[in-house]
Amino acid sequence: AERVIIAILTPQLNNQTINIQMTAKLFRADGQFDSDIYALDGASVPVAEILPELSTLAQGMANGIEGAWRQANQISLDEKGLLVVNVPAFSIGEWTERISILENLPTVDRLEVVQLSSTGGVVRLKLAGSMQALSNALEQHQLKIENSGERGDIALRLAPVSSP
Repeated sequence: AERVIIAILTPQLNNQTINIQMTAKLFRADGQFDSDIYALDGASVPVAEILPELSTLAQGMANGIEGAWRQANQISLDEKGLLVVNVPAFSIGEWTERISILENLPTVDRLEVVQLSSTGGVVRLKLAGSMQALSNALEQHQLKIENSGERGDIALRLAPVSSP
């Protein structure tokens, strides 16, 4: 798994009422905290109704987590954008592999090679999704898009994800 969700339910008994706090936290595969993706604070349930209410609260949490996932990975056909990216590669094999990865991402509608050189090339990506969805898809291949800005002409480049 590339990401792990930890769901936490904290009940607190107060006379004949149970106050419930629920959170879901997203962590990367290396254990690094990523974000809170669900929170419910202050749900108050009578003790006699706790079992059916917990089922309802758990379903609400599952729906909230799924909604956050869908939003982060949404593919929007209406908001297509163009992105120019420097793709460094030091061999034909590495170039072919990276271009193949980019072409097969669900968030990339079309890839056009703009320039080739002995150190890689520049591609224009027509996106069928958000930058977040593109980042999530690239992460599965241990790649990311970063702002290099070093040469002043092309600010974005494909780069390997650094290992911890």
